[in-house]
Amino acid sequence: MCVLHVFSKPIISHNPEKIADFKKENKYGCFVQGNFLFKLNLINTSEPNWYGTRICRKKDLISPQWLREIKCKKLPFYKFYKPKFDKFIEDGGWHFSSIKTAEAIYRKLNSYAEQQWNNKKFKDLEVIKNKIEKKIDLFDRGYDFKVLKIDDTFPKYIKENKDKLKEFIYLD
Repeated sequence: MCVLHVFSKPIISHNPEKIADFKKENKYGCFVQGNFLFKLNLINTSEPNWYGTRICRKKDLISPQWLREIKCKKLPFYKFYKPKFDKFIEDGGWHFSSIKTAEAIYRKLNSYAEQQWNNKKFKDLEVIKNKIEKKIDLFDRGYDFKVLKIDDTFPKYIKENKDKLKEFIYLD
């Protein structure tokens, strides 16, 4: 089996216990993961699921890029020739993105090639700090967020190291 994380930048963790949900009769699978931004326990409720980590049988893998390009939506019947996922693995893990200090996010924005995000509107350190504190999306995409309690649904490492990770956890 091959597990592929579509993007390498965010911290992505599939739930290893869920790999067993992918059976030998499945060809392509997708882990349905919680979509967390800025803090380890701040979930994006506007787009709560992330479909980036994929799994397939080695014999069905054409290339990693090919697997990345499979869409995670229902295709119309006349697109029968396009590959599609035959297995969505629910509670498949966590997608943690931009889990950084405001200063580190500021430095990250300075390196963005995408100019719609690499500009003065978004690259102000005080604005970044304020938006993270108020749980507002940095890029004004209209996302809503909810703070979750760190419990048994989180990775073991996070549960066992809350003190070490306190800078990256909302304490609401």
